Amino acid sequence: MVPHHWRRAPADNGFSDPNADVRPGRFANTVLGAIRGLMATGAAARDDALGGLVATLGASNVYSVASNEGLVDITTGINGIPPAITAPFLLRLSFDTALSGSAANVPHLKVDGFDCGPILRRDGTALVDGDLPLGAPVLVRGDFAAGTDTKVTRVRVLDLQPSDLAALMASGFPIGGVLPFTGSNTPTGFLVANGAVLPRASYPKLWAHAQASGLAASDADWLGNAGLYQGFYSQGDGATTFRLPALNGVFLRGLDSGRGLDSGRGMGTLQGDLFRAHNHTMANGGAPITLYGGPNTVYLSVGNPNNGYYADSIAPAGGAETRPINVAYPFLIRAY
Repeated sequence: MVPHHWRRAPADNGFSDPNADVRPGRFANTVLGAIRGLMATGAAARDDALGGLVATLGASNVYSVASNEGLVDITTGINGIPPAITAPFLLRLSFDTALSGSAANVPHLKVDGFDCGPILRRDGTALVDGDLPLGAPVLVRGDFAAGTDTKVTRVRVLDLQPSDLAALMASGFPIGGVLPFTGSNTPTGFLVANGAVLPRASYPKLWAHAQASGLAASDADWLGNAGLYQGFYSQGDGATTFRLPALNGVFLRGLDSGRGLDSGRGMGTLQGDLFRAHNHTMANGGAPITLYGGPNTVYLSVGNPNNGYYADSIAPAGGAETRPINVAYPFLIRAY
């Protein structure tokens, strides 16, 4: 049989499957009805897996969705037994609101009126704000958190979430590594390298790296010296804080390491802008040129100075810095 062709209304399943002729009169009507009913259940399960379900956010970070199958066990909800879903399930659904406030209220999923428990990553760890992105269907599995559970107690999102992707990226990138980022929402594991003061206890791995790097200046040196050491970490208050490098507004340059293109530089030191030394030439047909005046006005005489002179001015041009064509993105540093 081919569930793709099955219909959710039992009466419509008489000849919906090209491999099974279950039209009235072929077999006993009771058997035909049972088969068509099973086909309807299969069609409902198929539709639940296609991603058309939408979970709606309600109070206390609880999302609610109604399945096509009806997942609540029919032996519950009677004789004083609370309604419950007692078997694992798979649903593909989207969420009408991206996850937020998860630290205060762990998100739950209610299916067919039954609270299936917290919504977690596929490894059973907590989701974070920004996961469950709006309108993106994901596959979820309702199952048991412990082997002794008699009803579904958790829902795991089997598809990768934004925080999963950030964690995967961070896992292959060293603590203290720096990269540009095309966005304003800093991914999990990273901080903007903007000279911010941080608690050492909150970022122990980054603070350990700062100490081991040889780039942990005193805060006085970091703040002084015309910014020379602002590519360093600072030791903060000397006890409980430290400071990030300030990479905002500057270009990065590869350390010379003996090549001879930028000799005398220390790692992490700031370098001001500078024109390369150069000369200007003027063609004069071999006649001597005499210059008079300045600083912005130059008088010159070609040939005999007694022949008179020509006057011209050199107007100031440019701005507050020397720079190439560029695009600005924030520099991020992996912190945890």
